[in-house]
Amino acid sequence: MGSRSVKKHMEQLLILSTAPGTRKVCKTAVSVFEFFIHKFNLMRAPFDSQLTLFVTLMSIADKSPRTVSTYVSGIKSHYKLKGVQVQNEFLLHRMLQGVRRLNKGELLGGHLFWSSNCLE
Repeated sequence: MGSRSVKKHMEQLLILSTAPGTRKVCKTAVSVFEFFIHKFNLMRAPFDSQLTLFVTLMSIADKSPRTVSTYVSGIKSHYKLKGVQVQNEFLLHRMLQGVRRLNKGELLGGHLFWSSNCLE
């Protein structure tokens, strides 16, 4: 078995590791994310910044928390296979939690709990 056929087999295993529906959603998520990156000229921004800004935009666009979370999972998986990983999982997790709570109308006294200073 030559190196090309081994590589091809490896690629097939990775493709088959997810269900067809999951692959379709992941492909859509990555497409939307890459469109966002180019539209807002964020190609040179760190991956974490790109992803947190994407989550913010999805929230502003009133996407459901489930859609935001699913897209983020697909994007993270896609880029992880390319060797790019989220450095600050804590911040991303908190933002996704915030999307869920905001969707439920949970504001603290009419003000968001986290200030923008926390993100700097």
